[in-house]
Amino acid sequence: MFHMMQEWWDIRKATRSLESTRRSYDKALSRAAKEGKNQDDIGMLESEASYFVQEAYAERQMTISDQLLQRAERLSVVVPDRDMTEMWEELEQPYYKRTLTKRGIAEVRNAIRTEMQAKGLYPKIIFIAITALVGAIAAIISAIAALIAAFK
Repeated sequence: MFHMMQEWWDIRKATRSLESTRRSYDKALSRAAKEGKNQDDIGMLESEASYFVQEAYAERQMTISDQLLQRAERLSVVVPDRDMTEMWEELEQPYYKRTLTKRGIAEVRNAIRTEMQAKGLYPKIIFIAITALVGAIAAIISAIAALIAAFK
């Protein structure tokens, strides 16, 4: 349970960082255009914005991919082959790391959900069986008590 909360928090931080970076550069570009900056300055700011937004996106993708892969490993879930280009993407500078694409993330999440449901099925079955057994025993005891009371 703690792992899931920590994973959620890490992804949330990475997402907020990406959104914050986008907003701050959108405001800076808007301000530069209103102030009548020349095209070279605006172009440099757009280039800088592109780099830092891409970096924040890469951090988010790495966080999501790493956490999903760790959870899949803990559950012994098969992950997509790294040669499948529709499931994996190569991050550019400064990381040069392969992360899951949106489709890959969806596939791994579905596999994890399926495995968790499969593992969660047995405790539910055991719980239902125990509840039924206790109910049957209670019914038998009630019937015996009623018979004893009837013959007194």
